[in-house]
Amino acid sequence: KSGHYILESLKEVFPNSLVIYQGSVREAIQELIVPNSHIDCLYYIGGSAAYKDIASRCAENGVALIYEGEGRSIALIDENMERLELTTIAKNIIKAKVFCNGCMCSAPNVGLIPSSSFDYFKDTFRQLCLEYAKQHSQNKKLSENQIRRIKDCDSSIGSSSRIACHFDLSESLPFFWESEHKRALEVKELFSPGIILAEYPDFKEIVETIRSQKFRLQVSFFTHSETHFNNLLETTGFARYCVNMNPALQDPLFPWGNYGLSGYSDVIDFYRKGMRRVIIENSSI
Repeated sequence: KSGHYILESLKEVFPNSLVIYQGSVREAIQELIVPNSHIDCLYYIGGSAAYKDIASRCAENGVALIYEGEGRSIALIDENMERLELTTIAKNIIKAKVFCNGCMCSAPNVGLIPSSSFDYFKDTFRQLCLEYAKQHSQNKKLSENQIRRIKDCDSSIGSSSRIACHFDLSESLPFFWESEHKRALEVKELFSPGIILAEYPDFKEIVETIRSQKFRLQVSFFTHSETHFNNLLETTGFARYCVNMNPALQDPLFPWGNYGLSGYSDVIDFYRKGMRRVIIENSSI
């Protein structure tokens, strides 16, 4: 039955509960964002292409909108990391990429590795992808939107740069592209199990390149250097910084996003509304 009917029924049975509707953005907008729908807030996670239409529809029907998208989180690996550490970092990134079928916006979109470690890290990452494919059954499938984003990335940086090793577009398995770092940082957020790996020659240069990016959601920085971390923190201006994959600093005024052109998600307000109202969440875009 229609999403509107389902929400009406749930509202009668659970009047003070949080209801999550899982469906495409198109379904949510067409079926649920209508007059007198009893929907108070749309929490939209996804790309910015549809944002204008979504915002217009919500405004017309009195639905509050919280938008989170186009984050392009970055994993930055510092110089002078030991091989065992590089292997551990690769494992952590793969776990982040396969979580939620690749749709977690805080999972890194780009991995930046120093030239001295790049070949080892890339070979290790490829081997871990193969091992993951052997150990996990392919019971998750990529959505049409995810496949489209992968093809868009192929077009942007060249399909020959995608390291296929085991990868099929119908499967939800980790994989990667290899690209030049400036081009890698220009690609849109992927929302897929794939990541773009790129080498950088100099730490100061890559920090300056990161600083000039339009989207500033999160940097996961793997390092032993307090000096390098302070330099990254003082010059780049992201919403969230993670050190060795552990959350470290986050601006309390803007809990998630609203830095550069990254989407704004008022997390505190989101949970306050969620405890007593209906929220639609889409994370498969």
